[in-house]
Amino acid sequence: ALAVPFVGLIQILPLFNIPVLAAGLDMTSATLSVDPQRTLLAVLRILGYIAFFMLCLEVLSQQRRAERLAWVVFVAVCAYALFALASLLLLDDFALWGEKIQYQGSTTGTFINRNSLATFLGMGMCLGLGLTLNRSYQKRIRDPYGRHRGLIPDMNQLLLFTSIGIIGLALLYTQSRLGLMASVVG
Repeated sequence: ALAVPFVGLIQILPLFNIPVLAAGLDMTSATLSVDPQRTLLAVLRILGYIAFFMLCLEVLSQQRRAERLAWVVFVAVCAYALFALASLLLLDDFALWGEKIQYQGSTTGTFINRNSLATFLGMGMCLGLGLTLNRSYQKRIRDPYGRHRGLIPDMNQLLLFTSIGIIGLALLYTQSRLGLMASVVG
């Protein structure tokens, strides 16, 4: 990951004298990059991604913090799915940015593209399924002799299943075939 910004920095250094043919003009360029300022912005953006990745690794290094963050993200995705469904079904296909020109009749929420929303909801649905499986696994560890066999879900599990169902319903209303398929595979 550090090689990409390093190569970008090499491209913007004024070490070269390269002939450039642009629109019939014979010119020379001191850098390998055609637009050094945009290359520098790309390098800074990639370094920001690397810094964000390192912060995530630090936050998620402890299981308790990782689980708490997963719950926060899952609840946010569920709330967003509720908003997207409400904006489609109750608010007559409402969009925050104005009138929807494309994807009318499909859930988009605040996304412009229904496929982006489907990807977002699919990741949230997979996260919810993982949290549900983790909760039932922890329940079995606490009761190894099978007194609570997990056949009758408790209220927390029912709430989780309902939340996953809401996310799945919003995913279906996106009408994104690829988003649905990716979610099922996930």
